[in-house]
Amino acid sequence: MNIFLQKYYALTAPLRPLPNFLVIGAQKSGTTSLFHYICQHPQVFTNNYKEIHFFDLHYQLGANWYRSHFPLGGRLLPRRYIGEATPYYFCHPHAPRRIAALLPTVKLIVILRNPVERAISHYFHEKKKGREQLSLLEALQQEEERCTGEWQKMLNEPSYLSQTHQSFSYKQRGIYIEQLQRYWDFFSKQQMLILESSRLFTEPLAVLKQVFDFLEIDSSIVIQDVAVKNANPSKNAAPPEVYAYLEQFFAPHNEMLQNALGQDFGW
Repeated sequence: MNIFLQKYYALTAPLRPLPNFLVIGAQKSGTTSLFHYICQHPQVFTNNYKEIHFFDLHYQLGANWYRSHFPLGGRLLPRRYIGEATPYYFCHPHAPRRIAALLPTVKLIVILRNPVERAISHYFHEKKKGREQLSLLEALQQEEERCTGEWQKMLNEPSYLSQTHQSFSYKQRGIYIEQLQRYWDFFSKQQMLILESSRLFTEPLAVLKQVFDFLEIDSSIVIQDVAVKNANPSKNAAPPEVYAYLEQFFAPHNEMLQNALGQDFGW
């Protein structure tokens, strides 16, 4: 973006509305596809920014910086909804409080994937980006050594940014019950829609109707482009010992999640 556009967006930021829905995660669970589908609805403004990272990485820049990423108010009519999608919001320890402070009535959409598959996909994403040098099983087994100290720093210092945690929190990001509980401390359960990612790809229109009902927009609209976005075709098959390790790790967390939601995801 050139300097003149940056200045224009900054100067007009007070005239720009804040979002009224967020897709907050989980990472590698279909957030890119879901956000793309939602933005095709005629009552939703098509936002060019998927991951603004305001409530996790750029909070110190202030609300006007965040507003500058959204359209001028007049351009919204007659559309009712504008949003963004940043999957790290779901995992970041301070994001729920920050979102609640600025957007107390926002609608939050969470999409969850089998955490075993999510962790494996996350690993290959980091491998592809050149940030991960360990083997898959080594990376999973060394996560606590790599990330526990970083997580504690994040808790103690809200402005602390950790690339290590962003990249290597393979297992922690799949402990969904802990992340949901942090949001439930600030938001009513009625403000949150929790989806299961496999249904998005096997029954996309049914899931989108559920999303549109949640957003209180016309749910009779049929979205035309429901192709999968941001797929990772380079992902290799993980060895059986990795599945065994992850299934054992996630079993108690999945049980707590399914008890809390009253829903069996079959993981």
